[in-house]
Amino acid sequence: MSITVIFINLFALFCLVFAIIKDGAKAKQALIVGLKSFVQILPTVLLIVVIIGLFLAFAPPARVAQFMGKQAGLAGILVISAAGAVLHIPAPPSSPP
Repeated sequence: MSITVIFINLFALFCLVFAIIKDGAKAKQALIVGLKSFVQILPTVLLIVVIIGLFLAFAPPARVAQFMGKQAGLAGILVISAAGAVLHIPAPPSSPP
């Protein structure tokens, strides 16, 4: 585990403890809202993980290199950009209602 991951998790834990000390009811309500948001975006995230996993499993590395290598040129950049835009987690499902 990297030092960055440890730092981010400790910082989040510190902020949670601070919020609970300051106002426990609001902190509990925020955790419930966060959990509901997480559950709402979970199917989208899992679908994206499955799509990327299938792509990595069935696309031969040599074929992928044709689209992403130096020889791909501008067309390769556009294809990879379009794929990244589609496979990336969209912002609306990841934001709370």
